[in-house]
Amino acid sequence: MARVFKVLATIVAWILFVLGIIGVGGALMAHLDAGVPWQPYGAFALTLAYLVLAVVVMKLRQMLE
Repeated sequence: MARVFKVLATIVAWILFVLGIIGVGGALMAHLDAGVPWQPYGAFALTLAYLVLAVVVMKLRQMLE
């Protein structure tokens, strides 16, 4: 495949990974700062989906080689 697809896959995977890590940290901080019982299930599900998608994109990138 073209080199541009590998580069784009790498960029997208890094963006998803960074957003996932920031999201997990943000959800944890919001949970700790809330002071009341707070259910961050949606935030955790979204950030975990980002992390899973980052892995999927990197696997696809490996298949392009």
